[in-house]
Amino acid sequence: MPHRKCLTAILIAALSLPLAAQRHVPKDLSTVRGFNYQGAETNGHVEYWLKYDPAATQRDLDYAKRLQLNQVRIFVPYDAWEQDKEALKKNLIDFVRAAHARGMGVMPNHHVQA
Repeated sequence: MPHRKCLTAILIAALSLPLAAQRHVPKDLSTVRGFNYQGAETNGHVEYWLKYDPAATQRDLDYAKRLQLNQVRIFVPYDAWEQDKEALKKNLIDFVRAAHARGMGVMPNHHVQA
């Protein structure tokens, strides 16, 4: 349980959006066009974060923008944090910045391996 609290704290700190971005929350949520994301080059969410490729992620987010998608849900497994805390933090920040640069909101979800 302490690990989950620590992961939650890291996610909150890493994914805090600038105040300007928080002001752009739409009042009419019918305009939200979301999707779940994991890079195609990896097998599973843990591997995605451990082998994170900024160029491939940016390419995929560009595709999503062309489809007029504006909200992305990512899954952040505890195992990825446990294996490399600093890399996960760096990769999450990069992902959020890349999505934000394309006008996309990010919904991080804690993912538990079954």
